[in-house]
Amino acid sequence: MRKDETERKIKAFILSKHFFVALMAFMCVLALISLLFVFLRFVGVGGFEIKGSTEYELSELISASGIRSGDAMSSVRVKTAEKLLLEKCPYLKSVDVKKKFPNKIVFKVEERVLGWYLQVGDDFYALDYDLRILLETYDEQSLIDRGLTKLVLPELESAVCDELPEFGNDDEQLIGETLKIIDSFRTHEMKPRLTYLDLSNRFEITLIIDSTFEVKLGDMSNIETKLATIKSTIARSIEKGYAGGELNMITPTSFSFRGYFAQNNDENAADESEVEKTE
Repeated sequence: MRKDETERKIKAFILSKHFFVALMAFMCVLALISLLFVFLRFVGVGGFEIKGSTEYELSELISASGIRSGDAMSSVRVKTAEKLLLEKCPYLKSVDVKKKFPNKIVFKVEERVLGWYLQVGDDFYALDYDLRILLETYDEQSLIDRGLTKLVLPELESAVCDELPEFGNDDEQLIGETLKIIDSFRTHEMKPRLTYLDLSNRFEITLIIDSTFEVKLGDMSNIETKLATIKSTIARSIEKGYAGGELNMITPTSFSFRGYFAQNNDENAADESEVEKTE
């Protein structure tokens, strides 16, 4: 009996010791959390940082966020700051505001990329790749200089900044197929060379490549074959010295190409041209 009693007392002592250690550890953690809370309650914002690529200056993001240097870190509401940034900085596609210990605010941003532009009357509207309108201007050349593709849409009714274009036609199939065509060109390797895309009639699509090669594409049937043929035809025409040309791509296996040379200094000199046809 004495042996059992001794073992029981030893176990009780060990358990009480473990309990005491655990309790002390818990108290230490609680104290650290309390100190951290007090620290964050009174420490002021001491710096800002951008993560990601953006055209906005850091000072612009700080101003738009509503956060000021010296504000208590505990008073910073990141969700409110994110909402303000998206409202005041239309080029931002997404933003994530983080508090970085001990007193820094980090703006993690993803920016919208301009890819298209529209003309409505005398006004021009720049759109990102998701077709959200970001910019209105009277200066078309500034959009051309940025490498944007002029987009002609069927029955375009209106364009308003920070919104999608509105169609006068409520035909959902027409709108859906038009957007699908745009998406096909958006992701294609030829997009950076695409100067003009006319989708006013999806069965008679017209392209301009490199500002000088006009293409009558027809519809979107066999589109990969058509685009591959366009690419190779333009490459061969450039090797031959052509400055531009006209391609009829109504069908991928039967097309015509008329190329022309740049005019020389004689204003009365006619362009030289030739016709190629492949069956």
